[in-house]
Amino acid sequence: MSDPHRAAILRRRALFVTSALGALGCAGPRPTHAEGGSAPSGAVVSVPTASGESPLVAATASPSTSPSSPAPAPVGKLPPLDVPADVSDAARPYFEHLATAVPEVHAALDALPVPRDCPIDKPACEAAWKELAAGLVELDERIGRLEPRCPGSSTDAQRFAQRLAAHRAHIAERRAALVAAVATTARWVAMFEAAEQAVPRVCLKYACRDW
Repeated sequence: MSDPHRAAILRRRALFVTSALGALGCAGPRPTHAEGGSAPSGAVVSVPTASGESPLVAATASPSTSPSSPAPAPVGKLPPLDVPADVSDAARPYFEHLATAVPEVHAALDALPVPRDCPIDKPACEAAWKELAAGLVELDERIGRLEPRCPGSSTDAQRFAQRLAAHRAHIAERRAALVAAVATTARWVAMFEAAEQAVPRVCLKYACRDW
């Protein structure tokens, strides 16, 4: 195996190993109701640190007697997921990861148990809405892992950032549509915050390498 090919394989392995570590990490504020959290890491060194909770950004809360959630409206076309032929060996694993992970996020969205015929303010429906809140927290973890923990400064890194931003916006639109009818109600905000707080997170420090 030639040295350039071996180096490319080693770079891919480093990316995927640190991506797995990133699933246990936290970096900055926890995700909001419409955004994801931290992402797969491009870091080369990781050191465990003390765990801690980071703040939630809550939606505006107001009392509600909300009807059941309607079916989400259709959203725009899925942004491209191809790996550019001319992308550098350093940036290629990020595009490859996105091409694999984005369809998994959409599949998880499709599988969420949305209680459309069960009003959120009905006591008998509370368990169903709590299940949805827990599912969305898990989904937000997936969404967060789409983004490199260590952003690059190269032209290809900027291309990737634009591609990622398009996918995050598309996913956020689909995600918001699921809870559009209840997103600002006090009951939903409380359920979602409780689901967030129930998920422990370990913080990791990373020494980043530019790409």
